[in-house]
Amino acid sequence: MGGNAIVQNHFTQETFFAEKIPLQVITRPYFRQTITNFIVDFNNLYEQTGSKLWDPDLIASGTIYNGSTSFIMNPNFDDDEIEAVKPYVGDIDIVVPKENREKLFLFLRDYEGKDITPDVRYLGCNKPELKPGMSQINCVFQILFRIESIGELKVNCQVDFEFADFIDGKPSEWARFGHSSNLKDAKAGIKAVHHKYLLRALVGTMYTDKKGVVVMNGVILAKPARVKIFDVSLGICDQFEIIDQTQDQTTYRQLQRFQFTGERDLKEVFRLCFNRYPQNDDLDKFWSFVGLCELMGKYTNPELLPEIHQRYLNLLWESSPERTQELERNNPTLDLDVKLKGYEYFIQFFGLEDLHEPLITDYYPGFGTYGKCNLAESFKAFVAKKNYIHEEF
Repeated sequence: MGGNAIVQNHFTQETFFAEKIPLQVITRPYFRQTITNFIVDFNNLYEQTGSKLWDPDLIASGTIYNGSTSFIMNPNFDDDEIEAVKPYVGDIDIVVPKENREKLFLFLRDYEGKDITPDVRYLGCNKPELKPGMSQINCVFQILFRIESIGELKVNCQVDFEFADFIDGKPSEWARFGHSSNLKDAKAGIKAVHHKYLLRALVGTMYTDKKGVVVMNGVILAKPARVKIFDVSLGICDQFEIIDQTQDQTTYRQLQRFQFTGERDLKEVFRLCFNRYPQNDDLDKFWSFVGLCELMGKYTNPELLPEIHQRYLNLLWESSPERTQELERNNPTLDLDVKLKGYEYFIQFFGLEDLHEPLITDYYPGFGTYGKCNLAESFKAFVAKKNYIHEEF
């Protein structure tokens, strides 16, 4: 979630925390102008590596932005409409051609603690080293906003560079969908993370092999086996290979993430979710949480809903064997509010029982420990759960 990044300067070891950007105070027109100027200058500076990251027309049109930044920076939306639903900006999501992964990482490393422009200083990122297949770099830039009503305001802005496929110089459809945020959801008070969580719950439920087991070195890690997963970077992909199959049981082995092959054609992804190709406005609805609920109400087998419901709950508030992602750093009250907005919409839409109370009773007393494993827990269970949690939002 935006505004939660904690980064470190590689050279000085200084730690910096991202802050939320007060859009209503700054005003959207000035925010768009400031960020556009910053990205244009950043693009020109990056050209010293041999090429620019983006065509200038993509910057001007807002095409390079993902998440809620996509509609905040889109010049076709009304300022009052955006400020009404986005009083704060958590982060700035920017799509980068994936072949620039290594060059951008090294470029940023060279600029740690240095000024990009007179009003923008790069503070650092949350990746201590470059790893193969790394899907994004979460950075913090200190940006100076000059506001007539209050004077100068320096904000530690989180900028997420998301590596993705570009086609004909533009982000692919999947690059935009995988990290999308929809204005319809924002108007309903629902964060984009719910859209991706519900897709994960839907796909994980549909493609669970009840007779399947996952093994490593002869030890059962998971049963049943969730054969396909939804991944915001890779699409819908198989995460196992079959190593043995009998009439009663299929035995799988976990693949490494770099071995995953995913379906990213959006019409095919839709087909895998609903066993049919999209018709009429189905594909438009597929881009939002609100629309996804409508599609599930229309096409999903009602018998699957209890399991989808439980999986969605677990993605929001599971405490063990590994805590699920905390969406608001150091703010359990806001974390609960953000998660409840989507969850309550979901259960009300489908007429399901509210089951979140027992989970939050366990979850929030341990708030702030996301990513830390309790060594007393079963290692097997920890690894099994970890297999299904690949992406943060």
